[in-house]
Amino acid sequence: RPDPVVGYTRPTKVIVYVHHTSCVNMLAKVLALHGFPCMTFTGDVPLWKRDALLRDFNQQRAHVSDDGRPSWVLIISSIGTTGLNVPRACVMIYMEQVWSAAEERQINGRLCRSGQTEHVFVYKPLAARTTDVIMSGMARGKDQMLRVF
Repeated sequence: RPDPVVGYTRPTKVIVYVHHTSCVNMLAKVLALHGFPCMTFTGDVPLWKRDALLRDFNQQRAHVSDDGRPSWVLIISSIGTTGLNVPRACVMIYMEQVWSAAEERQINGRLCRSGQTEHVFVYKPLAARTTDVIMSGMARGKDQMLRVF
């Protein structure tokens, strides 16, 4: 898909967070099947290649997906939750819930960096009657408790 996923004042890049790396390839295949080829950033990516991937992702244009097509989507696993600087992205989608609001703030902080010129939107789809609903509630409860202290 050569066009941006969402129209803002600049083309929009999207980061999708998946905690379990075993789910990354399946999600990438499903998204590609629906016209959204992806670049993946997991612990399986060699250290020497990570900087090049991030430089490509942070360009004003579409970056190159894992299968060589233009892409606006980056899938990260827990390896991408600290130390990344991805101000080109302004949409974060959590495909798996995190255990705490502090961890979520850390992940969201990858987008809310120096150089970010757009509003950042965070989406956390929850499947009814799953552990995601329970985990989301626990994370929210822990955050409320920590804010009191």
